[in-house]
Amino acid sequence: MSAALLEVRDLAVRFDTPRGMVHAVNGVSFTVAPGETVGVVGESGCGKSSMARALMGLVSAEGSIRLLGNELAGRSRRAWIGLRPLVQMVFQDPAASLNPRLSVGTLVAEPLRLHRRPEPESTARQLMARVGLPAEFHTRYPHELSGGQRQRVAIARALALSPKLLVCDEPVSALDVSVQAQVVRLLAELQQELGLAMLFITHDLALVEAITARVLVMYLGRVVEVLDQAAWEAPAHPYTRALRAAVPVPDPTAPVVTPLAGDPPSPLALPPGCSFAARCTAAIARCREERPELRALRPGHHAACHRAEEVSAWTGPTS
Repeated sequence: MSAALLEVRDLAVRFDTPRGMVHAVNGVSFTVAPGETVGVVGESGCGKSSMARALMGLVSAEGSIRLLGNELAGRSRRAWIGLRPLVQMVFQDPAASLNPRLSVGTLVAEPLRLHRRPEPESTARQLMARVGLPAEFHTRYPHELSGGQRQRVAIARALALSPKLLVCDEPVSALDVSVQAQVVRLLAELQQELGLAMLFITHDLALVEAITARVLVMYLGRVVEVLDQAAWEAPAHPYTRALRAAVPVPDPTAPVVTPLAGDPPSPLALPPGCSFAARCTAAIARCREERPELRALRPGHHAACHRAEEVSAWTGPTS
C-alpha cells in the first residue's frame, strides 16, 4: 500500500448532554491510501457519522487527523478554509444537505466561487454533465428533482474543488434500490476517472463488500475489526460474524439465523471490558474485565477480540 493520504490516530468524539458525557467515538485509528476505498459498517449509533463529521471538522474531536501531512484536528474554522478543497463529503439525505432556495447550477458553482476558482458557471455545467445531469437542470431547484438526481447534484458539488478524499456518509440509504445502484456505479466510475480516495460509510454489508478494499467494523464507538477482501468471508470478531449472518439471502431453504440478542451498552457509561461482551456467546470472564485492543491476525486482518483465533476457526454464523 502506498503512503497514507489520511492517517487517523486515537480519534475521540464526545458530546456533553444534560444526561452526561456521550462517548460517540473512542480511540479510533486507521489509514486511507491514495485512490483506496475503505468501508465503515456497524449498527445505528455506533459512531460512524460522528467520525465522518470529525474528519470534516464539523464537530470537535480529540486525537490526530492528518491529511497529506496536514493536521486537521483542533483547527479553527478559518484555518480549515485552505484545506477544504482536499476533502469533501456527500451526506445521507440530499434534500437536507442542499439549500432549497438555490438553483442546482448555483449550488454546484458555490464552492468554486467561495474559493475564487475561474469560470464557476461553465465548470458547474461540466460537473453536472459528468454526473449525468442534463443541461436544463441548471436552473431547476432541488425540490424539482428526484432523490437520485439530488444526490448527483450533491456529488457534483463535492467534486467541484477536485478533492483527494471523498467522505460518503450513507450516500444511497435514502434512495430506492434501483437508484442506489446507479449512484454507486457513478461513484465507482468517478473514482477510477479522478483517482479519488473514498471513505464509504454504510449499513449495507453486501454493498461494502462489493466496492471497498478494506472494511472497518465499528461497535459502540470503537473499531472492533479491520478486514481486507480475503478475510471478509471468515471474520474473527463475533460481532462481525453476527452482522454477516443477519444479511438476508434469497434462498427459502437457508437456515433461519437467530437475531443478535440485547442492545449495545449506553454510550454514557462504557463498560470496563469488551463492549460486546454482554451480547457475545463466546465471552469469557476476561472479556468483561479487560478491553481487547486491535491486533493483527495476519496482514490485512485485525480484530479486537481476546478469542479471535478460536472464533475464526468456527464454522457457521454467530448469533
